[in-house]
Amino acid sequence: MFNPSLDQARYFFIEVWNKHKLSKTLTPIEKTTIACILEHPQFYKDLDNKESIKNSYNSNFPESNPFLHLSMHLAISEQLLIDQPCGIKAAYNKLITSNDPHTAIHKIIKCLTLTIQYSQTHRLELDSNKYMNLIKDLI
Repeated sequence: MFNPSLDQARYFFIEVWNKHKLSKTLTPIEKTTIACILEHPQFYKDLDNKESIKNSYNSNFPESNPFLHLSMHLAISEQLLIDQPCGIKAAYNKLITSNDPHTAIHKIIKCLTLTIQYSQTHRLELDSNKYMNLIKDLI
């Protein structure tokens, strides 16, 4: 399984951004990544600066960390693609009836963040049922 270091994961976003700016051909995962990046112009300055991979960010708030935030977007995109946890795709489709897709993803990111924080605080495995219940509460 792919398990990059923190710097490698951050550098991936910078490289995708640079490839996009140079109009280079993107792989499928890079196309998904650039779609996420383009929805977040507030992060462009971080992606333009290779030294930003060394920055410290408050890890409890994905919205303040461009790399964590974009990683969460990618995680949700992958979950929707394969419908894991089971039912997330249907829940997302219901959410977008009353929210634009980007807002719906951000709401799901908050649910994922809460689930991760809970599991870390209590030293438990990630609870996909808890995660899905938080998402279903949004509908």
